[in-house]
Amino acid sequence: MSLKLTRAEIEACGKFPPERRKVFIFSVGNDFEAHGPALPAEIDSLMARMLANQLALNTGAYYWGHIPYTSDRVGEIARDWSPLHIDFDLFTEKTVAFIKAAMEKFPWPAERIVIFVGHGGLVPLLMMGEELSGKFGVKTRVGFVAGVGQVELPKHLEARDTVEKILLGAGEHAYILEHSVAAALGVLDWGKLEQLNREAAKDPEAVLKRHPALAGLGGYQLFGDPKRYGCLKEVGLEFVLNDFLKRKKLVVSAELGELLVTAALKTAELLLL
Repeated sequence: MSLKLTRAEIEACGKFPPERRKVFIFSVGNDFEAHGPALPAEIDSLMARMLANQLALNTGAYYWGHIPYTSDRVGEIARDWSPLHIDFDLFTEKTVAFIKAAMEKFPWPAERIVIFVGHGGLVPLLMMGEELSGKFGVKTRVGFVAGVGQVELPKHLEARDTVEKILLGAGEHAYILEHSVAAALGVLDWGKLEQLNREAAKDPEAVLKRHPALAGLGGYQLFGDPKRYGCLKEVGLEFVLNDFLKRKKLVVSAELGELLVTAALKTAELLLL
């Protein structure tokens, strides 16, 4: 009597169809970027890694790993708050090489690649699915952690109107959504947030001078050379700056963060797999 199991017998186990393990998921974000005092510098990557891993757990796909490079659509000025920034073409070249090397090491071939993006500066990557499919030889989909689709926001949510506008495309950096997701993930420093809000209640502009990455890179918008930083308004970050100056506080809701994570995962399952 042989106790050796066939591949088909092993693949029949568990809740997921066997072809799902041929979907390779990669995450990419920004491993070192200023977001103010209450958020870790790698928050974009933490969000992408968590969602990519959870997507794998929910679907049976294989989370291969995290791409350790980053770029930014606003170009070289991003080095002022993102020291690991490299030119987008070089970022793409390194990313393609990283994924190809990973595919070569794996014991079975990929039939689909999913790249989960956690950094707003990498938005151009979302348009490159077809091009990347050609480079890898398998269908490739790129999704953004903020691409959450429809979210039923709590009626009691503070700054609900602002959150709605951000979700509709106003954009943000180091503002309500990122801080709220960080709160849901347990990586927000509440003490530093409380100190920040005490100072903002008195003088929000002084807070932005000290922490220019907050509220849509608001300090760069307010105090930086318009010729150098004017593009930040062009990519839609002026809205959250003005909201912060008006509110004189940074609103954070762990409940909102949990809703955003849940919605992002649902959307990913529908659109990426």
